[in-house]
Formats: sequence, C-alpha cells, structure tokens
Amino acid sequence: MNSDVEKICEFAELLLQEFQHPAKQFDVFSVIEEITDRAIPNSIKVILGDEAEEMLNVFGAWTFSTMFQLRLEYSEMSTSHANNPSFFTRRKVSDEFDLPSDGSLLYQGESGYPGRYDLEDEIINLKYLVPIAKSSHANLLLNLDSDVPGELLGCHYGTYFYVYAPTVEEHLLDIVEGLRAGRYPVEDGYIGIGDTWLERMKSKRYQRPFDIDGELLT
Repeated sequence: MNSDVEKICEFAELLLQEFQHPAKQFDVFSVIEEITDRAIPNSIKVILGDEAEEMLNVFGAWTFSTMFQLRLEYSEMSTSHANNPSFFTRRKVSDEFDLPSDGSLLYQGESGYPGRYDLEDEIINLKYLVPIAKSSHANLLLNLDSDVPGELLGCHYGTYFYVYAPTVEEHLLDIVEGLRAGRYPVEDGYIGIGDTWLERMKSKRYQRPFDIDGELLT
C-alpha cells in the first residue's frame, strides 16, 4: 500500500480513538452551546482543538476555523465591513439567525438522501448551523439540529447546501475504507473524493473510483 495512503489512514484511526476521550474545552464552545441550546459533539471539539497539519489530509480542501475565527463568527455577526469573514454577516442574518426573504439555502443533490432531504428543501434559519471550516468555494457547517446532531453540510458561497457526511466519525471511517479499497486516490497528501456523501456512497456501492479532482470514473 502507498505510504501516503497508510499515513492518512493511521491519522484518521488515531482521531477516532481520540474521540473516546474528553476534548479540551474552549470558551467559544460554551458560547455556541448557549446560543443553540445544543451540545457540540465531542468529536468536533477534538478536531477544532487539534492543529495537526495532517488534518488537511483527512478533510481534503477544508481548513478548520481557529478558536479566534469561531469567536468572530458570533461576536461580529451584526457587523458589516469588507474584511469581516463571518459566515453569518455575509448572509445578512437577523439577530435570530433568520435569512433574508430572498436568501434561503436550497438543497443541492439527489432526492432521497436517506429520508433526510428532497430537492426543494430549504433552510431559512441558520441558528443550528456552525461554520467550522471553509474552502475556496464553500463553508463546512456543523448541523446541531436535534434530529441530526453532528451532520456535516457543505454550503457554497452562493445559495446551495449539500450533505458532506452524516457525522465526522462516518466521514473518517469512509475515508479509511475508501483509501484501502483503492477508490480514493491520493496525490501529494490530497485525497480525491466527491463533494457529497451520495457520491461517496455511489463509489462504494458500485466500486467506482474517483479521480484526483473528485469526479467519479466510469
């Protein structure tokens, strides 16, 4: 097996073990839990508190927020200026986290994601969505909705969202399985996987690999 692949798998498995132990607590976690009246999963706290460079290897293009950046998301959500990185400010949410009437997030994907979303589903309140990471074109959101605590949603900088993974644990388990099965290529430490969980489940079901750009091969 490729040494880079094995290193990524070993790091993912190490993270899964770390999830079994209480994560380091930061003040911003308490702030978010008070706002949402929901508990942040321990696994997410572990990842946000871990600054290991290997984190980029198991999460592809996502760069996780620092504690300072997370605080800014909430402390400056009502502040509007060009350099404000806030996910909430950019979307002009109200004090109750409601989106403007023309700003709802629409589900982008295939209908039937295990009974969870359909094509016309939309999100109009962002209270339970925590922006924990971002890439060049999207945000990664932790969904603290009581029905699916821990779900990870990708949200394009436009108006669409998709399911990245049901939980961070399932994401890591799938990464390890897909790498060792040869379906997920690795190049310079970067994993080629699709954006959505449905694409990854198609890869597994039909044993179709991705290319390094995250496109399913026939």
